[in-house]
Amino acid sequence: MQITDRAKRWSRRIGRAGENTAARMLVSRGFEIVLRNCRTPRAEIDIIARDGVTLVFVEVKTLFRRRKRPFRFRPMDNLSLHQKQRIVRGAGYYLRALGSPAIPIRFDVVEVILSPFGPEAVFHHPDAFRRETVFRRRPAFF
Repeated sequence: MQITDRAKRWSRRIGRAGENTAARMLVSRGFEIVLRNCRTPRAEIDIIARDGVTLVFVEVKTLFRRRKRPFRFRPMDNLSLHQKQRIVRGAGYYLRALGSPAIPIRFDVVEVILSPFGPEAVFHHPDAFRRETVFRRRPAFF
């Protein structure tokens, strides 16, 4: 099944709307946005922000709902282990580019649920995953 150009444009538009909503929510909670859509050779990080002295790498997951129905799944359910690994690798690349500063870091996820009339719900999950849990070694029998 191929995705048409129209579907790709729609997907990018929904993603951009979700990222804008997430950035506004983070700023309203006292975060300082450092960078948006940071592209590294290893990954793209949606938002890099500061929460006090902590550098926060934020992944935004957006869901567009056409009709009012109960949630069957949450946008965060679409965040795979591979995506988490890419985000952590991208964060490492970004930190090395800064000269590897000794500052605390955190990985957050923001879920945005959009309706045709605008943002319906925004959920912030601070410290949603850790580097140690993403790169855990598999048991020897695999």
